[in-house]
Amino acid sequence: MAKMPKTEAERLLADVAGEYVFWCHDGRVLRSMRDLQSALASMTEDTFYYHANDDKNDFSN
Repeated sequence: MAKMPKTEAERLLADVAGEYVFWCHDGRVLRSMRDLQSALASMTEDTFYYHANDDKNDFSN
Protein backbone atom coordinates (compact mmCIF):
# COMPACT_ATOMS: atom_id res chain seq x y z
CA MET A 1 0.00 0.00 0.00
CA ALA A 2 1.38 3.38 -1.01
CA LYS A 3 1.82 6.07 1.61
CA MET A 4 -0.33 9.15 1.34
CA PRO A 5 1.40 12.53 1.41
CA LYS A 6 0.98 14.24 4.78
CA THR A 7 -0.78 17.26 3.26
CA GLU A 8 -3.38 15.01 1.61
CA ALA A 9 -3.99 13.12 4.87
CA GLU A 10 -4.41 16.39 6.77
CA ARG A 11 -6.88 17.63 4.15
CA LEU A 12 -8.96 14.45 4.38
CA LEU A 13 -9.01 14.54 8.19
CA ALA A 14 -9.77 18.28 8.53
CA ASP A 15 -13.15 19.71 9.48
CA VAL A 16 -15.43 20.36 6.53
CA ALA A 17 -17.25 23.61 5.82
CA GLY A 18 -20.63 24.05 7.48
CA GLU A 19 -22.63 23.17 4.39
CA TYR A 20 -20.96 19.73 4.25
CA VAL A 21 -21.41 18.54 7.84
CA PHE A 22 -23.22 15.26 8.47
CA TRP A 23 -26.35 15.61 10.59
CA CYS A 24 -26.76 12.39 12.51
CA HIS A 25 -30.25 11.13 13.44
CA ASP A 26 -29.29 11.21 17.13
CA GLY A 27 -28.55 14.95 16.96
CA ARG A 28 -24.78 14.86 16.60
CA VAL A 29 -23.14 16.98 13.93
CA LEU A 30 -20.10 15.32 12.35
CA ARG A 31 -17.53 17.69 10.89
CA SER A 32 -14.64 15.37 10.10
CA MET A 33 -13.60 11.78 9.53
CA ARG A 34 -12.42 11.73 13.14
CA ASP A 35 -15.91 12.79 14.26
CA LEU A 36 -17.36 9.99 12.13
CA GLN A 37 -14.98 7.44 13.63
CA SER A 38 -15.94 8.49 17.15
CA ALA A 39 -19.65 8.55 16.36
CA LEU A 40 -19.62 5.09 14.79
CA ALA A 41 -17.83 3.68 17.82
CA SER A 42 -20.59 4.85 20.18
CA MET A 43 -23.64 4.94 17.89
CA THR A 44 -26.69 2.87 18.76
CA GLU A 45 -27.82 0.24 16.29
CA ASP A 46 -31.06 2.15 15.74
CA THR A 47 -29.17 5.27 14.71
CA PHE A 48 -26.76 3.34 12.51
CA TYR A 49 -29.57 1.50 10.72
CA TYR A 50 -31.45 4.75 10.25
CA HIS A 51 -28.53 5.90 8.09
CA ALA A 52 -27.43 2.56 6.58
CA ASN A 53 -29.98 -0.02 5.50
CA ASP A 54 -31.19 -1.91 2.42
CA ASP A 55 -32.51 1.31 0.88
CA LYS A 56 -29.65 3.73 1.51
CA ASN A 57 -26.22 4.34 3.00
CA ASP A 58 -25.85 7.92 4.18
CA PHE A 59 -22.21 7.29 5.14
CA SER A 60 -21.19 6.74 1.52
CA ASN A 61 -21.19 9.05 -1.50
